[in-house]
Amino acid sequence: MASLIEMKYGTGTLSLNVDGVFRVDADSNNAVCFYNTPSSAGSVWAVTIDMSENVTASDAAALELLIKRAQQVEGSKTLFELPSNSDATVSSMAVSSETYP
Repeated sequence: MASLIEMKYGTGTLSLNVDGVFRVDADSNNAVCFYNTPSSAGSVWAVTIDMSENVTASDAAALELLIKRAQQVEGSKTLFELPSNSDATVSSMAVSSETYP
């Protein structure tokens, strides 16, 4: 059973499977979750979560901590809100392949 987190999306929530996430970075309005899932030689999956508000480094750190906690409890489903702005919502998500050093 997957470990999930939920994020506000529109008037509801959006679930994200966080199994395999090993790092979260902040990038402008985005949080980028890096997955330990090889997509090609030297690349990993990255899910870019575009938020309605700027994602700070401390927001990304809080998300990474929540993900690590969720990964310890199979079948978890916890709501994540940006610590810097609890009213922020997900605008979109995109999966890509990125080279990770």
